[in-house]
Amino acid sequence: IGVWGFIFNFVEARAAGMFQSPALVPVMLSEVGANMNFRERIWNMIMTLGEMALANYHFSRIDYNIKDIIPGTPSSPALLRNMEAILVQSKWFIDYPKLLPPHIHYVGCISCGPPKPLPPNIEKWMSGSGEAGVIAFSLGFTGYEASTVPKFVMKAFLDAFAQLPQRIILRKNRDNLIFLP
Repeated sequence: IGVWGFIFNFVEARAAGMFQSPALVPVMLSEVGANMNFRERIWNMIMTLGEMALANYHFSRIDYNIKDIIPGTPSSPALLRNMEAILVQSKWFIDYPKLLPPHIHYVGCISCGPPKPLPPNIEKWMSGSGEAGVIAFSLGFTGYEASTVPKFVMKAFLDAFAQLPQRIILRKNRDNLIFLP
């Protein structure tokens, strides 16, 4: 049994047996939506082939290192393909429509629990935003640390945040900020 921490898409999903037609399901970084025209479908197919080539390289590097430590281990795609069940910690309605094999299950947030109360100083800051509320800005699973974002990009974010009525939560070293919005 495998547990997947975010939307189950792309190469890993294909290796696990999930059919994803490039004519219907956008590939990560292709910048096309679910309603693709003909040119976007061609672009999505090209991106799919590129993703598959990159994944084959990635899997070969991973497998080389694993087999060096544990000889006789099946390949990464074989391990994904032979899982009895994959629990995806996401909701189906935030993903693109696709055919799901019977062993892949969207289970939502299985590690979530009831929220704990905020410390008084943070609760006061959050409540101080009034009706406008608070925006939590994160680079998420992009692989980038906030410190590696170019200054001009960070300035564009900060300029945009400065125009909003909401308070912004941003994980960034204060010394690296150009200004506070």
